[in-house]
Amino acid sequence: MKTATNPKRALVIGATGLVGQSLITQLLADEHYCQVISFSRSDLPAKFTHNKLVQIKTDFDHLEAHVQDIVGDTVFCCLGTTIKHAGSQQAMIRVDQTYPVEFATLAKLNGATRLVFISSIGAKVGASSFYLNLKGETEHQLLQLGFDHSLIVRPSVLVGPRPEKRIGETFGKYVLTALQFIPFISQYKPITADTVSRAMYQIIADQKQSVTITENRRLQSFKKPED
Repeated sequence: MKTATNPKRALVIGATGLVGQSLITQLLADEHYCQVISFSRSDLPAKFTHNKLVQIKTDFDHLEAHVQDIVGDTVFCCLGTTIKHAGSQQAMIRVDQTYPVEFATLAKLNGATRLVFISSIGAKVGASSFYLNLKGETEHQLLQLGFDHSLIVRPSVLVGPRPEKRIGETFGKYVLTALQFIPFISQYKPITADTVSRAMYQIIADQKQSVTITENRRLQSFKKPED
């Protein structure tokens, strides 16, 4: 195996979530990253111990206090919440849009050149769904920052162990799994967090275009048997 040249520093927000934890695991095993920095309100589970991992307790309402720490090559945005957990649409906007955009802005000012954002299938500015419109607007704001290379991934319903139950997501998983063989519905096939995170870091590593938007169907091609 070749030794990585010019090893990178990864900046991850939302590392304690379903996709975030999977991403951290894969980044730590990747020789192309010399350091993986997690910014979150709480610590990762105890199993995450590695000499490449740095955890920074972060107050996302005062990111300016962390500006000296937000220095790296690639930004991975995995933050996301639900109305139930956030408590209101305004609070959800703060988590799903304000925090990622503000963090990415500081990272770019500090020299980051690559950005990866996990969005959602169906995301679109002006969508009738509050959630899909929010994701679409966040995509737009992040792309406006002008990173050298930006990757938007749009997975369907995520599959994997969560610390909390999301009733709507669980229901959607079973319905879409049952209907996945219908041609039109197949694009909405549920996808594992491991598959999504693998696609995120592998695509951005080789991305040449300034902007790439990867839909659920292509994300599924990164699935491995163990997923």
